Amino acid sequence: MRWLLSGNLFFFIALLLACAHPGVCMGTNDPIIKEVTALTEQFDSKPDAELLRRAYQKLEGIRLHIELRAEGRLRMRAATSALWIRMLNQIDAHLSADFDPENSPRIQPKLPPAKDGEPYPPGTDPQTIPDPQDRSAFIKATADHRRSLESYRLQVHLYRLNEQLTESARNYFILAYQSTPQEQQELKMVLQNGIKRADRKAEFLKFVRQVK
Repeated sequence: MRWLLSGNLFFFIALLLACAHPGVCMGTNDPIIKEVTALTEQFDSKPDAELLRRAYQKLEGIRLHIELRAEGRLRMRAATSALWIRMLNQIDAHLSADFDPENSPRIQPKLPPAKDGEPYPPGTDPQTIPDPQDRSAFIKATADHRRSLESYRLQVHLYRLNEQLTESARNYFILAYQSTPQEQQELKMVLQNGIKRADRKAEFLKFVRQVK
């Protein structure tokens, strides 16, 4: 019995000492929230699927059980839930519903025919095309093609990321909220008020336990 008491005492002393240091025990989750928030803000400024990939993988590192106080856990859960929903909405805002990965804009714009009948060689600097109308049309076509490629690449990356992020978000919401009526009602409100796209909202609401 004395050994058991001394062991417990040692455990609690070690726990208190650990929690006294920044980044250990309580507060370990806060840097993750800060970093994920920054990544999602960067995505808003310049959409890049890699930013959301890094964000959701970071957010998977949240450990609600290390929050020793109930209010701390609730605060962290609310912040984490908001970030998961924010990322889902960001994907939905940029991923085209009719996107076809097979429809790739691979054909490069054709150079205009030269005045002497000889074709321009590949890689010709558009500024060397003497005819101003041909030059302007080719520069515009090249810029449009570049934008199409960038949009296609973003769609491909979001298309692949959507499945991974959705599964992780679903797992989080299932595990983060207990099966009590009060918690399930809270989860229902979080999903209803947070998720914007109707079909995704309906899909996520399926795993909410029915509450009266």
